[in-house]
Amino acid sequence: MQHIRKLPFALVAKDNAGFVLMCKYPVTQPRYEAVMGDNPSEFKGEDLPVETVSWDDAVAFCRKLTGKSGLVVELPTEAEWEYACRAGTTTAFSTGETISTDQANYNGNYTYAGGPRGIYREKTTPVGSFLPNAWGIHDMHGNVWEWCQDRYALGAVPLDEDFREDRGHPVRVCVLRGGSWYNSLDVLRSACQGLYGPDSKLPFVGFRVLARSAAPPQTVTGVPA
Repeated sequence: MQHIRKLPFALVAKDNAGFVLMCKYPVTQPRYEAVMGDNPSEFKGEDLPVETVSWDDAVAFCRKLTGKSGLVVELPTEAEWEYACRAGTTTAFSTGETISTDQANYNGNYTYAGGPRGIYREKTTPVGSFLPNAWGIHDMHGNVWEWCQDRYALGAVPLDEDFREDRGHPVRVCVLRGGSWYNSLDVLRSACQGLYGPDSKLPFVGFRVLARSAAPPQTVTGVPA
């Protein structure tokens, strides 16, 4: 239970079933190691997001946290991730039609929609280094790609059951969102989708968790209109 209570959540939705709570930051290395017992990250640091983790690793982390808490902890769906990222906006980024390296960690050698060139840091940055979106959620654009629940078979066919039980499609991929320190900023757009195999482990891929609860933890801040 202590691991969940230490995770800072932002409330992104509520309905008759309860509350949907998005973690305000990507999962950090100390939190990952406390649950999983190892730290696979290439860029080491206590405030850095865990990376070089597969979709399988992220799902295993969520299952272990669910077992330790009274909450259902899981990866956000692609739709939930985008809803939280946009925070009520309809522009390309939650910051507007473009973004800068003062607002996110990405390859600043590239521009978008007339925005300025910027810094290419070539590594992850501590979570929360940049201002959050309107709902208090940090790092939704850049730093590390974030795994989502969604997975697809060959031909972009959504799988409604665990892809490992699907016998009809030889190629299976999982969805990522947000872009990373490694990418040009066009893939940091709120609507942009990435796809990798479930066993892919790359130094620009991490994740954040979502929790479902009958009552919000005391750490929840901000309720969207």
